[in-house]
Amino acid sequence: MIASWDELASIPEAERPEMPSAIQWGSSAEGRTILQTNVRKMYESGIPLAAGSNGGNMGTLQGPSFHRELHRLAEAGVPLDAIVTAATRDAARALGLEEDRGTLTAGKLADVLVLSADPLQHVDNFAAIDTVYVAGVRIQAHIQKRPRVPAEPMSYRGAPWLERADRYQEERPELVLDAMKLEPGDVVADLGTGSGFYARQIAPRVMPGGRVYAVDIQPEMLEVLGRLVMEEGVTGVVPVLSEPDDPKLPEGELDWILLADVYHEIAEPEPVLEKMLTALAPEGSVALLEYRVEDGTGDHIKADHVMSVRQVLSEWRPAGFELVELHEFLPTQHMFVFAARAGARDPIKDYDFLDAVAGGIVEAEVKGGGVNVRLRRKVDRSIVITIPVGTAFMASGRTSEMIARRDAAILLDDDGWQDWNVRAVRRERAKAAPADDDVLTVQPPPHSLRALMQAIQVGTVAFEGRLTYPVRTVEIEQAALWIADENARYGDMADDIEGDRIPAEYAAAFALMLCDAAGIDVTERRIWEDGALIFDSLREPSLQDWYVSKLEP
Repeated sequence: MIASWDELASIPEAERPEMPSAIQWGSSAEGRTILQTNVRKMYESGIPLAAGSNGGNMGTLQGPSFHRELHRLAEAGVPLDAIVTAATRDAARALGLEEDRGTLTAGKLADVLVLSADPLQHVDNFAAIDTVYVAGVRIQAHIQKRPRVPAEPMSYRGAPWLERADRYQEERPELVLDAMKLEPGDVVADLGTGSGFYARQIAPRVMPGGRVYAVDIQPEMLEVLGRLVMEEGVTGVVPVLSEPDDPKLPEGELDWILLADVYHEIAEPEPVLEKMLTALAPEGSVALLEYRVEDGTGDHIKADHVMSVRQVLSEWRPAGFELVELHEFLPTQHMFVFAARAGARDPIKDYDFLDAVAGGIVEAEVKGGGVNVRLRRKVDRSIVITIPVGTAFMASGRTSEMIARRDAAILLDDDGWQDWNVRAVRRERAKAAPADDDVLTVQPPPHSLRALMQAIQVGTVAFEGRLTYPVRTVEIEQAALWIADENARYGDMADDIEGDRIPAEYAAAFALMLCDAAGIDVTERRIWEDGALIFDSLREPSLQDWYVSKLEP
């Protein structure tokens, strides 16, 4: 069924059957409004609602479509506690199965989802699935909760790098502090302070009367901080030695928490986010800085030290935060401003691109010349639109389908049209990329390529107890796609993957490592027959060692 999703693209557009008018109307903004109104009237009239769809129709998977239905019920105004009932007890009643399932009752089947966040707080939390039990048996599944690999915390020996002179020009910290609008008397925590690069600049802005908790898990970093504070005569900085899962913050006191390029190093962010939430004052905010994934400006940083908007929101919203500002004025970093959901003022909602188009949230045109999206919002509020890595952009039969090589995100904060470039690679080696005027159709990530494209974005390969960081170039990622999808030989694609920064053999070698990281048996691919040709001339020890390990029986 999943493979069939791509079949429509092989039919020339002129030969495709027309979409029935009822389907077109049902997916329109008018149709959605009427449906939501009717659902709300049924609920208010006491008519039981049973969540669940027949699923399995084209492009609709039973699991994801069920979660989408819960969102639709919430959008219609059905309270969250009633949605819980609709998805459990009343669904069982509707099917005549209430005798053995639907509620947590002695004697019934123990089919249970354990959530890591409260579904009565936000509809997103229905997807915060921690554990699954079927008939009382825990189901073991290889589920990656976060589509990224947390980085190792920077050692205190890296403190001189944190104080490099170029950092002011590279990161423009004064713009960050200006955007925070700090005032005298504010109480701020600099989480993961390191040498106190930011804490020492914040302190003068919150004086008199304010203070800065400089928080770090390494006592050696706090010693460096203390020495610099003394040398510079800075006052109001309070060092705090924290733990990896507990920042040791005072409860209900903080006007601001700043995390400057440190969140990606937190291995288990859930307890830290929970502690941060309780530490904020009623009107408190969090400023989060992370190097960008989307546009390549963060590609000079190690792959596990960058994050996309989509990744950040997928972790912070279920934890009880709402995005209230998103700034992209820094040279290489996102700046997020979050508030606790209960006190968030005018939160910025985020939508997946396909959901936003289907729901009439945005109007969009997608064309080639790379992948260029032109879109505008159709709602009277600021929104963020995201596209996941691996998304397919279908072109006409004469040009190649394009595959997104990174997550993409855009903030729509006015009613005008905006242009949005999505970094992508060609799926079909024998075809050229779509031209500027080619109209593209957006499709979910092809199932066969999801793991690979996710591995490419993660950008790290674990080998012999250490991480290797393949160079982040389009040639490597293009080669990996062709190896996985077309089973291409080295000689067939060598000219296409030769780049200014990287020779073809290195591109092929790193591509093989990425394919292997995605669970693809590279020794069964045709390119493996050219392994000696590729690897024998390389001078990178990690590549040589990896190749030899694959040759061993």
